[in-house]
Amino acid sequence: MSIADEFWSAQSRVSYFWLEQQLDADDTFAREALDILRHVNPVSTHSTASSANELLNCWTVQRELTVYDRGKPVADITDVYLYADANGKFETALNAVEQDLLIDRAEFLALLMRYGMSVPAFLSPALPSSDKNEAKPLENWKMRIQAEAAIRWRKLRKVGCNPTKHSLKDDLAGWCRTEAIMTNTGINPTAEYIYRHVLRQWTPPKDD
Repeated sequence: MSIADEFWSAQSRVSYFWLEQQLDADDTFAREALDILRHVNPVSTHSTASSANELLNCWTVQRELTVYDRGKPVADITDVYLYADANGKFETALNAVEQDLLIDRAEFLALLMRYGMSVPAFLSPALPSSDKNEAKPLENWKMRIQAEAAIRWRKLRKVGCNPTKHSLKDDLAGWCRTEAIMTNTGINPTAEYIYRHVLRQWTPPKDD
């Protein structure tokens, strides 16, 4: 891990420039970002090579994701005057601006969960080392959601309903907020996140 990576990975707010570089190198984020961009604009010409940067830019321009400069929110991320270098290019000036701008880690993670996206490894908290031969258990918060899903599934079946994983996700998200169920990153999981990362590998109980 580079000095920059080690520094920013421990901060509550990260450099826009650093975050952009990390996301650009994350294949999973690029694929998921491309799916979102195509959903917003079916005729989008973006590819996985440009989707990560484009989605981050879209979120900041549309103000779904706040950008901070010297501790204050930036009202309009596009209202920045750049000076060209000796070759008439603006890349150096843009990089300098982006290194000064900051993104709140918790807000970014919440946005990922709102869109049902995976949390990149570089933003995940470090887990304590364990025996290599020891199977990694399912996180406790996931087990609690699956247990609640099983209870709700049985109740619905007993009254003649035909529940699906998709039909349970919203109620489970509300239950998580009420019961203060949080992920490893300290955020209440959204309905889409629960559906993608908790219920997909869950097997509903059989009828009694």
